[in-house]
Amino acid sequence: MKSFSLSQTKRRSFVFVLCSLLFSHYSYATEKTINYSAKDGTLVTAYWFDSTKNPDSANTIILFHQAGASAMGEYQQIIPKLTNKGVNVLAVDLRSGGGRFGGHNKTASTFEKLPSYCEAVPDMQASVEWVKAQNPSTKTIVWGSSYSAGAVFRLASQNPTSIDGILAFSPASGDAMKNCNPEPYLDKINVPAIAFRPSTEMLREKVIKQSKIFAQHNIKYIEISNGVHGSSMLLKSRTAHDMSPAWKLVYKFLEPWTK
Repeated sequence: MKSFSLSQTKRRSFVFVLCSLLFSHYSYATEKTINYSAKDGTLVTAYWFDSTKNPDSANTIILFHQAGASAMGEYQQIIPKLTNKGVNVLAVDLRSGGGRFGGHNKTASTFEKLPSYCEAVPDMQASVEWVKAQNPSTKTIVWGSSYSAGAVFRLASQNPTSIDGILAFSPASGDAMKNCNPEPYLDKINVPAIAFRPSTEMLREKVIKQSKIFAQHNIKYIEISNGVHGSSMLLKSRTAHDMSPAWKLVYKFLEPWTK
């Protein structure tokens, strides 16, 4: 039997390809891990990513994840698309979260009992305050997914001079949201806001009702074909479809802050 061997050049090429495959899921390095305290003393972990265009003068998007998830678990594939558009990004591990999408939530891991959705609002507040403390002149856009997409409206209503825009992906409401349902705060929103829903969720009675309330407050409520729940509706890896039409809508909304 003839033995098989690789030349040194071929071995190097083989190793390079293998490493590329192994680490392609982690295609960029975290710029900086951040820690700051919420009002109740909870230590919040977040991740800061510089814009690829003039980070010192770029505006900032704060990313909040959905239930059971983490900043990097939900947003790893989304962050580069935003930084390449010219914004800085702070991706936050909220205390109500976990290992969904393969991430590790450092803030949630400090709790023996998983906090409720609304108990994570102080983490969101601390995130806005941290961003403004670093650069008071930056325009700040908050981006929520599922429960955090509902809670960002309460957050914006309580920070009228610190938040400049809102993106909400599958905004949650109902009993589980208790004190942070979006609807009671919509009449206090004075900044551009937009909500997105996958087609599969638009058939629900509760969602139909919510979409009408949002429309009454002049907040666009957009149906996304082939989407899935939360911010994952933007990712082909989670929808098995080309989601560039949805991204075009996101980029269009973000234009005032990315030019």
